[in-house]
Amino acid sequence: MEYALVGLGNGLSVVSLADPTLPEEQFFIPGVSTTWRDIKIYQGYAYVTSDNADHEGLLIVDLNQLPDAAPYQYPEIGNYLRGDCHNIGLDEAEGIIYLSGCGNINKILDPKTDPWQPALLNSSYGTDYAHDLYTVNDRSYLCHINTGRLSIYDISDKTDVPLLGSIQTPKSFTHSVWADATDTYAYAVDEKADAPVTSYDVSDPSDIKPLDTYFPLGREGAGVVPHNVIGHEDWLLVSHYSEGVRVLDISRPDNLVEVGYFDTFLGPQVQYSGNWGVYPGLPSGRVLVSDRSNGLFVFTPDYVRAAFLEGTVTDAQTGAPVVGATLRFTDNQLEEQSRDDGSYGSGRAVAGSYEVLVFALGYAPQTAMVTLENGVVTVRDFSLEPVAKHALAIRLFDAETNAPVSNGFVRVRGTASQNVYTATTQGLVAVGNVNEGSYEILAGRWGYRYQTLTLDVSGGQTVELALERGYEDDFVPGFANDWNIFSGIWMRGRPLGTTHFGLPAAPATDAAGDYGDEAFVTRNSQEAALDNDVDAGPSVWLASPAMDLTGYDQPVIQFEAWLVNRKTDSTQSAIPDDDLQVWLVNDLVTGADAVLLRTITGAEANWQGYVAEVPADFILSNQAYLRLEVEDRGEDHLLEAGFDHLRVVDGLANATPEPAPTTLEVMLSPNPVVEMLRVRWTSVGAAPIDWQIVDASGRVHARATTPGNARELTLRAPAASGVYFLIGYQDGLPTSRTRFVKS
Repeated sequence: MEYALVGLGNGLSVVSLADPTLPEEQFFIPGVSTTWRDIKIYQGYAYVTSDNADHEGLLIVDLNQLPDAAPYQYPEIGNYLRGDCHNIGLDEAEGIIYLSGCGNINKILDPKTDPWQPALLNSSYGTDYAHDLYTVNDRSYLCHINTGRLSIYDISDKTDVPLLGSIQTPKSFTHSVWADATDTYAYAVDEKADAPVTSYDVSDPSDIKPLDTYFPLGREGAGVVPHNVIGHEDWLLVSHYSEGVRVLDISRPDNLVEVGYFDTFLGPQVQYSGNWGVYPGLPSGRVLVSDRSNGLFVFTPDYVRAAFLEGTVTDAQTGAPVVGATLRFTDNQLEEQSRDDGSYGSGRAVAGSYEVLVFALGYAPQTAMVTLENGVVTVRDFSLEPVAKHALAIRLFDAETNAPVSNGFVRVRGTASQNVYTATTQGLVAVGNVNEGSYEILAGRWGYRYQTLTLDVSGGQTVELALERGYEDDFVPGFANDWNIFSGIWMRGRPLGTTHFGLPAAPATDAAGDYGDEAFVTRNSQEAALDNDVDAGPSVWLASPAMDLTGYDQPVIQFEAWLVNRKTDSTQSAIPDDDLQVWLVNDLVTGADAVLLRTITGAEANWQGYVAEVPADFILSNQAYLRLEVEDRGEDHLLEAGFDHLRVVDGLANATPEPAPTTLEVMLSPNPVVEMLRVRWTSVGAAPIDWQIVDASGRVHARATTPGNARELTLRAPAASGVYFLIGYQDGLPTSRTRFVKS
């Protein structure tokens, strides 16, 4: 008979797996409330730590009497087992227990003589707080989460535990580690957004060497947080909060390849919701997964060996290694970079023939077809031809006066690079030498509209961009317009997202269809939703830079906003008294001469577009500000807001000679599309149309602009298969949204 032991917020659950398709709780052992419990089993006894649990101490449970009974006790041995400890490790071969995070100390216990009263062998080892640990042979691997270090200690003598070596982990928040039985390789994660799984050569603990990193496929940069790692033979199982269990083939530690996954959390990307831990140690081969949002899962995995692809990337003329070259599978955007010696490692879970693209700054890209087999290392070397570089400069000037636009921002995006530059007082941006090829230029500054240009660079040149006066802000990364944050609750950045009872609270993406991926969000964090939202108290303000509206006949404010406004209980019922208010004011300090443009009260949990006309009797000044106010007017309320995709247009000017249509009649062919997408439309206004291809998460994959008299456009479809949307914008407003499939 097998059992699952599940640490809960209020105790320990002993679950029978007699029928693994219908797990059933056999016993519940109550405990004080805590977020953290960890469990290890030795000789039929479970040892359970609890942290921040009012000094509950070490719980010991006799499992040998199951299914009839599960006696338990909290031992009273002096006071060394009566405090909080965050985690517990066990060396089964030695029968020794290791406690970590007991304040700033760690402890070593021996349960062999009396499992109810383990003997204390060491009351303090290590130099600072250890959040987690793993022990094997004569080594203890400690995760110092506060200092971001992985350290290795010699535990051959339990009374004298010297430090052998340590290393800083990538995100400096070391949470979990697992090492193989030979003490040759270790695998660790930081509990931070976008932190990788990192493999290390620990054969010489005084000189720990990073070997490779892994991110969940297609989720790099999406804010995914790994939590725990544990090995099973030549596979590593990794729990990611909202990305489920990921299984990595670690038979080649310098080439980590994902070979399987199961996502136990189907909500949007949220840092600390979802998968907590994974345990593959059952004799049956079953795997247990605890999901803090959805409970216990029982799996029987089919472990497969990866189909590996490895080789080197070199300069075709000199033979020197090309460092930092990107190798990408074109069907799913899986990427790897070449190392300092030009070598790379990659692979797939499924055998087959794949197209790969290799590119690097200063070289012509190269594609090749490779045939991969499971359990086989296919070697494919790439020799890249250097390409010419050309001097590129950009000058920004005012479309009306021809005067230079100083301190404007310019984003230059090519195949293998993206950089943002700030113009000088003369409106000049010296980009420098760039590879020959195609680039997308985006320019803007507060007080001007964005300007885009697709540029083919084949020689040295200076590009002149005329910026039209106006106001818009998509919060493009690197475009540092000076918004005024009157409360730290408003934060600018890539939205991280939270959920509550499985429903979205804070947004996990910015508004779809704009430039960049940032927005303003209240308390942009991935802590628990109720620890992260706007709480009862004074309203929290966000204000734009000053706007000169004196030249407008009829200003119209266009923007997208997010508002979640619900009760905190499981009913998630809407509450109408909390809101997001958008004001236009001429005096930020006193609030005098103000007009309320829009009050948003809904709980749609998605980005919504809004259009607000400035009343004709409002005094148009040269020091006008948008002011956003969010207020939680009561307890037990969940309130989150976001703001993005701002446009200020002149309603009267845009009304002549012909208004833009509210809807474009768009036809796409073929659908599904393989490579090129043909777009045709039959209804159009005089204004140009800005087209964008976005995926379901709002990420922009392609852009184009057509003049008002155009009726047809051809776009290259995204490389990866999936569902996409073609969105058309006129005067900053979405006028069509057409779904298509990339096969």
